Amino acid sequence: MTDAMVAAGAKRYKAMCQHCHGGPGVRKSEWAKGMLPQQPHLPEVASEWKANEVYWLAKHGVRMSGMPAFGPTDDQLWEIAAFVKRLPGMTQDTYASFENSSEVTVSMDRSLPE
Repeated sequence: MTDAMVAAGAKRYKAMCQHCHGGPGVRKSEWAKGMLPQQPHLPEVASEWKANEVYWLAKHGVRMSGMPAFGPTDDQLWEIAAFVKRLPGMTQDTYASFENSSEVTVSMDRSLPE
């Protein structure tokens, strides 16, 4: 997984995941604290999963939880997985150095497969 993938994944993570899973030096949003089951703080637990497992969780979601299935392309989901795998041990300054996520648009296409 390349540094370019990680940087692209950081923008998507900050737009789509940070509010529930936090980041180095960043707590989850107040509204996310009321969700049950509680979401893991990914900087602390991402080392427990392989990249393909992170990809699968983002693509398919987790039933009976607040974790939705996301609609970005497979390449974009792999970028998120690459970034999440770098979270353990990442410093607050490194996390903050990634570009602002304001340019990222999120597609939540829920159409059924044909």
